[in-house]
This record gives sequence, C-alpha cells and structure tokens, in this order.
Amino acid sequence: MKATFFPLGDTHNISKDYGKRCLWRELSLMLHLICKSLYPKTDLMSYIENWDSISKELQEAPRKRIRQVQAFSLS
Repeated sequence: MKATFFPLGDTHNISKDYGKRCLWRELSLMLHLICKSLYPKTDLMSYIENWDSISKELQEAPRKRIRQVQAFSLS
C-alpha cells in the first residue's frame, strides 16, 4: 500500500503518537493485576450466598458527632 492512500500528514503522526504513555491505563492494569494475584478465584454464586456479611462489612460506622440541632438546644 502506498502512502498516497492516506490523507496528508497521517503517515507521519502514527509513529510519533504511538509512543505516548497513558499512566491511568498503566495504573488501572497494575491494580487489576495486584488484585487478581492477591484474591483467590471466586465465582458469583459465592458472593450471592455471602452477600449479607459482605453488606454488613461495607456499611459505614455510626457517627459519633452530636447533631447541630441537639448542640444548639443544649446551650
């Protein structure tokens, strides 16, 4: 195939743009590889069977601060 089939300038930019790194993609891949190596292989059914305990572990802890309405009524 001849370079004349491509629009002007396209053949020159292909090799230049190909070398740019995408750090977000690299980080995403690294995170995926780390998680895949740390956690054992589990199937969807085991998640469904244990969903109650998973849900409890993901819940936020109760707040320890006093609500503003209560703080103003105490003073």
